[in-house]
Amino acid sequence: MKAQISLVTIWTDNIVKMKEFYNKILGFKIKLDLGEYVQPIQPPKNMPWNQRTALFSDPDGNIHEIFYDLSSEC
Repeated sequence: MKAQISLVTIWTDNIVKMKEFYNKILGFKIKLDLGEYVQPIQPPKNMPWNQRTALFSDPDGNIHEIFYDLSSEC
């Protein structure tokens, strides 16, 4: 089996600069440019339960949460 990258998700405030970096510098081909695909609801925030969380909605209005366990930084 050949190892390959099938998806890259980028969280950035400057998507144009990041797309240029991944496409022109690293040589990744952009198969599908979704542009402004998600709507931020809550920017990344450290929570009392030792996680950094962020909320966003997709084009159908579904709300999603992503998180990072801050205890893994030790």
